Amino acid sequence: MWRLAKTESLLMWTLAKSEYLLMWTLAKTESLLMWTLAKTESLLMWTLAKTESLLMWTLAKSEYLLMWRLAKTESLLMWTLAKSESLLMWTLAKSEYLLMWTLAKSEYLLMWRLVKTESFLMWTLAKTESLLMWTLAKRESLLMWTLAKSEYLLMWTLAKTESLLMWTLAKTESLLMWRLAKTESLLMN
Repeated sequence: MWRLAKTESLLMWTLAKSEYLLMWTLAKTESLLMWTLAKTESLLMWTLAKTESLLMWTLAKSEYLLMWRLAKTESLLMWTLAKSESLLMWTLAKSEYLLMWTLAKSEYLLMWRLVKTESFLMWTLAKTESLLMWTLAKRESLLMWTLAKSEYLLMWTLAKTESLLMWTLAKTESLLMWRLAKTESLLMN
């Protein structure tokens, strides 16, 4: 039994050792394989990244150069247009100023003539109107004086007539009142 157990134990130890050795060999092989794959992948990624970076730099450089040329061309075109527009505007402004000056001068001369003519006409009209107003005022004053005199005379006549009438009525009323009082007194007695 002891020999069987020893033999079994030795067999188990041998199997375990063989299994451990196999597992270690497999692990080492796998680790080496993984390291090789990782190194290869890293080298591939670096190569791709470098290629992509170089490609991007080339494209960026080409785009920048193209943009610079376009900007330079556009700037030159804008400068030429601005210069042409400025010259055109200056010519138009000068022509407009000259035209405005000529028109202003003509208008001023025309206005001066009209004002001179109008001033003379206004002076003549004012003089005529003043003379006419003086004549009318004189006539109106005389007419008003005559009317006032006539009205005063009429008012005086009416007042005198009214006063006489009032006096007659008062006298009549007084006499009537006296008679009534006398009659009443007689009746009371």
